[in-house]
Amino acid sequence: MILFKLNFHKNYSDAGIDDKLISEFLTFSVSAFPPSSNFFRVNDNSIAIILAEKLLRDVLPTVKGICDQVGVKKVWLDGMVEDFNINCGLVQFPEMGDKSGELLEKVTKAMSKAVETGPNTSALYESLQL
Repeated sequence: MILFKLNFHKNYSDAGIDDKLISEFLTFSVSAFPPSSNFFRVNDNSIAIILAEKLLRDVLPTVKGICDQVGVKKVWLDGMVEDFNINCGLVQFPEMGDKSGELLEKVTKAMSKAVETGPNTSALYESLQL
C-alpha cells in the first residue's frame, strides 16, 4: 500500500481546487503503476494505492521517480497552485498488516516520517519494536 500526501499553497480561493489537483496528479502518475492497481482517495489531499502482488522493493524506484518528477514540475493547474510537493509512505501487504485500519495506520506513520525528511520524499514503514 502506498499513501501519497499532496502539499500545496493555493494562489486564490477555489472550492474545487483540491479535486482538480488530485485529478491532475493522478493523470501525471497513474501510468507508472500496473493496471491492476487500486486508487482510493483518503481525504482532501491524500491518495492510497493498493498494488496487487507487488513487492515494495520493486515499487520503491517508481515512487521515488514520481517524487523526483513532482520536484521538477513547477506548474500545476496552469499556475493556480504554487509550491506543490508530495510525501509518500509505503507498507507491504500482508507482511505489515492484513486489516485496512492497521495498514492505514502504518502507512500514515511512514508518510509522517517522509514529511519530516522534506518535500518529495518517501519512507517505508519500520516497526519500532526491539
